[in-house]
Amino acid sequence: MMKSIIHRFLAFIYIFMVAICILFTLKPGASIFYYKKTIDNQDLKPDFGFAYRYHLITSLHIFRTQGMLLYEDEDQLTRADGKTVIETGKSTYTLSNVSDGSAYIYFSSSDNSDPITNGRKYTIYLPMSFISSPLGVIYLFILLPGLICFLYFALIIPEHRKTLVRSPVGILTVLDDFFELISQWFRPDTDSVKQMIKARVVSWRQLFTFTTLASFFYVFMEWLFLITMPSFMSIMSIWDKVEIFLLSSLFISILSMAAVAVFIGFDLIMIGLCHSRITIYLGVVIPTVILLILALLMIDNFTYTVFKFGISTSTGILREFYRLFFVFLFIFIYIQMLKAMGLKAEKASKENTSKHLFYFSLGILVISTGLALTKLDYKKTTPIKTTTESTQATEYPNIIFLGSDGLSAENLSVYGYSRDTTPRLRELALSSLIAENAFPNSSKSAGSVVSMMTSKLPSTTRVGSSFEILKGIDAFQHLPGILKYEGYKTVEFGVRYYVDAYSFNMQNGYDWVNNRSEVEGKLGTMVRKLGYDNSAYFLDSLIERISDRILHIFFFRKMQNSFALVTKPADNLSDQEKIDQMLSLFDNPGKPLFVHMHLMGTHGAEFSPLLRVFSNGEQQDQPWMIDFYDDAILSFDHYVGEVIDYLQANGQFDNTILIIYTDHDPGWSVAARIPLIIRFPEGQFAGTINPNIKNMDIAPTLLDYLDLPKPTWMSGESLLQNNLDSHRLIFSLGTIEPHKYNSAGKPYLDPELKNPPFYQFGFINVIECQKWYLLNLKTLKLSSGDIPEYKTPCTPESLYGVDDILKAISNQLSADGFDISSLYKTQIDEP
Repeated sequence: MMKSIIHRFLAFIYIFMVAICILFTLKPGASIFYYKKTIDNQDLKPDFGFAYRYHLITSLHIFRTQGMLLYEDEDQLTRADGKTVIETGKSTYTLSNVSDGSAYIYFSSSDNSDPITNGRKYTIYLPMSFISSPLGVIYLFILLPGLICFLYFALIIPEHRKTLVRSPVGILTVLDDFFELISQWFRPDTDSVKQMIKARVVSWRQLFTFTTLASFFYVFMEWLFLITMPSFMSIMSIWDKVEIFLLSSLFISILSMAAVAVFIGFDLIMIGLCHSRITIYLGVVIPTVILLILALLMIDNFTYTVFKFGISTSTGILREFYRLFFVFLFIFIYIQMLKAMGLKAEKASKENTSKHLFYFSLGILVISTGLALTKLDYKKTTPIKTTTESTQATEYPNIIFLGSDGLSAENLSVYGYSRDTTPRLRELALSSLIAENAFPNSSKSAGSVVSMMTSKLPSTTRVGSSFEILKGIDAFQHLPGILKYEGYKTVEFGVRYYVDAYSFNMQNGYDWVNNRSEVEGKLGTMVRKLGYDNSAYFLDSLIERISDRILHIFFFRKMQNSFALVTKPADNLSDQEKIDQMLSLFDNPGKPLFVHMHLMGTHGAEFSPLLRVFSNGEQQDQPWMIDFYDDAILSFDHYVGEVIDYLQANGQFDNTILIIYTDHDPGWSVAARIPLIIRFPEGQFAGTINPNIKNMDIAPTLLDYLDLPKPTWMSGESLLQNNLDSHRLIFSLGTIEPHKYNSAGKPYLDPELKNPPFYQFGFINVIECQKWYLLNLKTLKLSSGDIPEYKTPCTPESLYGVDDILKAISNQLSADGFDISSLYKTQIDEP
């Protein structure tokens, strides 16, 4: 009797689940599937224009923020872009990207009144992340086989069909018989356990073989993709590249083998309990998942390369399509794996072929393991530490690097420009240290930011552009790492791949970079501790490439198209989102904060400024329109003012060092003045510096202010000592473009990247006072000229001669490990 009750209860639960899944599929937008949250009007903050913002804290694993609805009383607000919410308002709202379980909602009331005081109720409806039509189909796909099996059992088998017809309660009898049949599958038969294990060994060996081969094939295809495009491997020797492939494949295989070992253990338990063959079908999932990942990446690479669309560009229904496609791709590959392992067909492959594949997979594992043992080095890299006792972390001020891409000092009113593009910076400069003649150390964002944070030249770190990374001890020697060791919470808001510490392989420096935590790279961290630096970075890249895509198509986190971010005008709200996220860190700081903020509103050649003053009424119909560029600078100045106002309001302004910087001139020139303004607490060290300054001087200056020793590996100088030589030489470097184009317009990797003696570097520039000298490292021609709008120039007779400049260049390149024997061929262009 009790057994029948249990059977009927399980049947009821099953039918209820099927009904719910049907409802998921047909009506996922039903109100019962939404979480309701009423906004406390006092938690709202005024933003730009008609927009007000609300800080929404939620769980990505439970709720899907992209499907959020917002109501004013009983009326639904309309989702729109950020610009519409700010400029038009009228019942519109938008949502920022989710970061660390939180997001910002920007909205306006129906009549653009103040929602804090208008007395209306604002309600958020959040959909559950596990409820949608495609997921309902998946759930039904999982559940319906049980119903199909029961219908087959009840209707096709004659005696069961007769039982149904004979009595109204016959279905209950058939249900009991059905559950009895299922229970028989799990009854042990000890006499056949040994024979089943012996037979299962063949399947285990096949699983080992296919999992190993799938792991190596996956890594190989990703490795092949990266070596044929600009990447951190571009200038490596072929042997270094092969080493990365073999070691990375080994580590992926080890992880896969761990999963296989867990499965074999589970399979042994199930053999002992019920003698079932069902578990062997579960093991096939392991190589299936590996090949699924590879297939998804290859398809995405193909569609994006050929048709210019892919997962990163997908939105709305297209993201739903990718999710459904992901499921069907899994099913297809799983069926093919069943056939290959002989679990679906009678015999998928000959026994000899299976053995040959097994020995081949074993052989490549042995070779890779041997290479790993020869390269093992526990002490190769260690985090850099300061050499003195640190003071209490709470005694340190906050530090904010607030920069915007491609700023020219000539277009800033704080540097004398006729248009008032920087009213807030002019005000800030009165209590700040301002460099009249500042210059970058690289022509590209990546090289400039890395040199600024490491106080090392690009020729020293070999990082000049976004496809290069810090290697060896350079990965651990940087300002964020020192400050983190001293107790700072370190955060970076930039652009993935282009201004991104994790992409540059900057280790042990930042707690949080562009909405990712350092925890996400644990596999690479473990491998790096064994001394395999390059393989560690490659593994982190593999995990990042697939995790970004899977999180995107399953609506957990939006994937950024970084190329679009730097080639198209930035959305008005994207820079605002960064500012809002940064300022929220100061609400409950705890530890002192170190924040690197790199905004993109001033990145050309087109602009989408928040404020339209100089370009008011104009249409942007050509690149680099000066009126739009000036408005982009004015918008950046507005963000600076917002930061200052916020810090003053919460009492943090005089406990914060604020550095205003840029990475390079808008034309990527290294011989044009760029802004550099440092505001110390209570206006200390305010004044003007006339000698030439480089961005590499910022890190030593901050350490000097914090009374921390400058490491010997930093080559910049503190700006607080008033002992700078007016004739100091400022070095900067630029890289050649990684791509060339054939007659058909197809890009290919420029072979010059691999050519000694200077590899990826195309030029080195030297500045002395108002004079610049540029040596083209490919043609070996030296050109020179005067810096426009230079302040306090030196007398011509006091300047170094050309021979002195060439000697300084030779000494620098030689010190950085380059072969300078060809420099004697240098030709001097007449000015």
